[in-house]
Amino acid sequence: MRPQPKLDDGPGTRLYIALLRLSGGGAVSIAAKRLLGRRFSCCRWNESGINVGSVDVPLLRANKIYSRLDNIAELESLIDENKERGGWLIFYTHDVSDTPSRYGCTPAEFERVVANAVRAGSKLLSIRNALGALAFTI
Repeated sequence: MRPQPKLDDGPGTRLYIALLRLSGGGAVSIAAKRLLGRRFSCCRWNESGINVGSVDVPLLRANKIYSRLDNIAELESLIDENKERGGWLIFYTHDVSDTPSRYGCTPAEFERVVANAVRAGSKLLSIRNALGALAFTI
């Protein structure tokens, strides 16, 4: 786990988002989720999919945009499914470049994902703003 400070939330406060990296496709224990839930506003991990229904804020699903995965069509299908199910998606990449790293994507791939989300009528929000919106719907 690498805690990463994100987005200043006013004087003296910060929103922290933890990234959970599990080797070997391991599971997160309930005790770990409780500990992280007390320390961080939310956590995301490498399990892809839609956050829908009772969202597990200490263990949010997040979707990789990596050129090496060649998964843009899959992400487009996920955006369409999300529209039908009324959930929310987290997308991430580490860099956007014409020559991306193993963990990055090209500008065209990134733009294609964003354009499809806009076409589907999605609201494009930071995790911070999505959590704020979620707080009013629980």
